[in-house]
Amino acid sequence: MTSSKLCSFMIRQLEHRYRVMERSLGHGMTEDLLWKRLGDRPPIGWHAAHVIEAVASTAEAVALGEGAIEVAEAVRMGARRRDPAAPRNAISYEPLGLRALVDEWNRLSSIHLAALKSLTDGELEKPPIVEVHEAFQSTLTSRMVFLEGHLFHVSYHLGAVGLLRAEWRLDP
Repeated sequence: MTSSKLCSFMIRQLEHRYRVMERSLGHGMTEDLLWKRLGDRPPIGWHAAHVIEAVASTAEAVALGEGAIEVAEAVRMGARRRDPAAPRNAISYEPLGLRALVDEWNRLSSIHLAALKSLTDGELEKPPIVEVHEAFQSTLTSRMVFLEGHLFHVSYHLGAVGLLRAEWRLDP
């Protein structure tokens, strides 16, 4: 079990954000709204699929258990595709059904949180086990820093989901 107060705090923050994602995909969500666009903004389903992929790639980067790389690959193969009409480096996702997206979220987020709770401070001080993009090499120097970035990234996308849910009047 991790002994770091910072890591414990981050895990609690991720637990909270993961519950928010679960609720965001539940309360009032329909198949139609999941992939409905509002102007040029990505739909809720896109944000959810992207966060699922981020959870998988973070698991891979911080070596969360034997199956982390396989989980990351399965998510990429199942949800991600390159849209030839999209701008370079744009990520698009197959429009998974609501139930499939919720099931994948629940499965992967619970695996991720359980694995995070087993990390030690020593493991978190090690560098990520994936190749870090050149632009981030000076800042993503440890698995702990990678997790901090993941927490921020998930928060950003939950904010976008919250705005879309408000636009669709799903939240009072």
